[in-house]
Amino acid sequence: MTISAQEYGVPVSGRLSTVRVGAATSLTAVILLLLCWISAAISPGPASHMYIALFSEFPATSGTALVVGLCWSLVGGFITGAIFAGVYNLLAVIER
Repeated sequence: MTISAQEYGVPVSGRLSTVRVGAATSLTAVILLLLCWISAAISPGPASHMYIALFSEFPATSGTALVVGLCWSLVGGFITGAIFAGVYNLLAVIER
């Protein structure tokens, strides 16, 4: 039994959904920030502090850094994904 691309929600035209890609990169950014915050909280090394510093000016292991970082990583991730999908869709004319 074959399942079509439309049944999975994949656009046949090859265009990316700006909202779906924005949401996916937003969620990815949140997961990365959470992993980095947990890593910073349990280890003394500076390996994960720089990613947290992209989104928050508070000390990397503070709860405030987590909350502010999560909010800004949601926004930044969505903007990044929306720009990526928009540029991808604009460049679709290259294939035609």
